Amino acid sequence: MATLDDVRAYLRVISNRTDSEIDDDIAAALTHMRRVGVRESLLREDSLDPQAKYAIQAFCKSSYGFDNSEGPTWWSRYQITVASLLNSSANECAGESSESTGGSLGVGSP
Repeated sequence: MATLDDVRAYLRVISNRTDSEIDDDIAAALTHMRRVGVRESLLREDSLDPQAKYAIQAFCKSSYGFDNSEGPTWWSRYQITVASLLNSSANECAGESSESTGGSLGVGSP
């Protein structure tokens, strides 16, 4: 799972004064990904998918701080990453594994 320490490091935050805000953002990112249909197996605490971890970090980076001029850029990165996770979920729901399609983008040899 993208732990508080992982996200704090990604945000380059040393202090623990904003831990509750970061925890709330982690929970919100996970809730959003579940709500839009990202497979639970990609979001499990014991085996968090690397793309899901990046999505959580991007979500947190998009909303962290008061004067966050790069927030919209990070929100776009979050959305693109979630779309990729959803595409990998759709492939497996259709009976194909990500290995048979050449990866989560579905690019592979015919």
